[in-house]
Amino acid sequence: MNFKFVFLMLTLCPAITLAHIDLVTASPGKDEVVVKPIQTIRLKLSGKVEPKFSKIEVIEVASKNRMDSGEIVIDEKQDALSISLKGPLKAGKYHVKWKATSIDAHKAHGEYDFTFAPKE
Repeated sequence: MNFKFVFLMLTLCPAITLAHIDLVTASPGKDEVVVKPIQTIRLKLSGKVEPKFSKIEVIEVASKNRMDSGEIVIDEKQDALSISLKGPLKAGKYHVKWKATSIDAHKAHGEYDFTFAPKE
């Protein structure tokens, strides 16, 4: 193997080596108590994703009902994924499960909970 070629490619094409992704922020975030109604879940990632291989699920913990629309929206300028909710959330705990695949096929995934506790 030509090590000079490999070194040159890694030096000139850093995007090849840096295309892995991680979750940067989530809205709502992990263990967050949300007091105002929300319509979407938004995840900011550290890089570009392949839309076909990305997914977000929002599940009401008490009923185990899926609360998301099932349709992901990709914001390529912001490296973000979002999903709309089916309707207004009831007070309670919600579980977010997500997975994403970067442009170099690196897979990332995670889960977290948030609570919706509207002020009366």
